[in-house]
Amino acid sequence: MINLRVILVALLGGVLGSNAVRAQSDVAELNEAAWRLIRSGDGPRAAKLFAVALDARPNDPVLLFGAVVAAHL
Repeated sequence: MINLRVILVALLGGVLGSNAVRAQSDVAELNEAAWRLIRSGDGPRAAKLFAVALDARPNDPVLLFGAVVAAHL
């Protein structure tokens, strides 16, 4: 029974860990896409991407700064 618990915990940890890594890469991709939109002058679309990224990482200073920049375009 203990071995089954260890296996289940390891599997659950792997699934949750991979979701966290994916979420981080998704946020990084959103951030990069939003900054490209800012450089092209599309503030409203950039603001939407920053809002989605900020849902995942609400205290990220780069995302917060980007959202402010996008709001002023």
